Amino acid sequence: MKRIVFVFLFLVLAILSKSQKLELFYDFNLGIPTATSLRNFHSNLKEQVPLENFKTQDNFNYYYGFTVGARINHNVSIYFNNKVTGAKSSIADYSGYVRITNELIGYSYGLKYEFYKVDFSKGQIRFGAKGFVTRSELILRTESKLFTNSDSEKFEFKSIDFGCGIGINYEYSFMFIIFKAYLDFDIVYGGKISLKENNYDDAYLMDENGDKITTCWSGIKLGIGFSIPLFK
Repeated sequence: MKRIVFVFLFLVLAILSKSQKLELFYDFNLGIPTATSLRNFHSNLKEQVPLENFKTQDNFNYYYGFTVGARINHNVSIYFNNKVTGAKSSIADYSGYVRITNELIGYSYGLKYEFYKVDFSKGQIRFGAKGFVTRSELILRTESKLFTNSDSEKFEFKSIDFGCGIGINYEYSFMFIIFKAYLDFDIVYGGKISLKENNYDDAYLMDENGDKITTCWSGIKLGIGFSIPLFK
């Protein structure tokens, strides 16, 4: 991952050195992932708890996060994106509680190119394509407390995921700020989810069929944000 960060920073410096126009932007994202593999994984964990009314409150139904970056010469963007999703099943009463949680965090570095735009009297619509690489971290926690006895375990996993996507932006300029709303569709190839402290290639999560479990960030993403032009 350090090599990926180094290459990303090198690209940033190379592009910025040749830029004539520059905008800095910040976005808030909300996505609907197709994390079928992880949903099944959490459901299987829940079924192993022999308790009635052990309910699932969430199971990778959505993710949220933010994006910061720079757009160069009006059509090339470099960015960093952070996103979080998860699953939770639990039961609680007067005697205590039992809880299983899965938290998935993604750190993405990407490059976007906007290849077409349509101008209106109030704003413009832009169409673009992007590619990115994501370092994902999965944190599995099991916690229980029954009367005076308590127990907890934590397992940390990691994976490297590669993705691409297409999107459409609507932008509106007001004074010196550009406001925008956008819709993206991402396709992500999820790598093996392996133990964080284990460097062996064959130590990764598998389902009951022996197939690898992936993060699967693929899906639809909505966002709103703003950008500030520094050089026009």
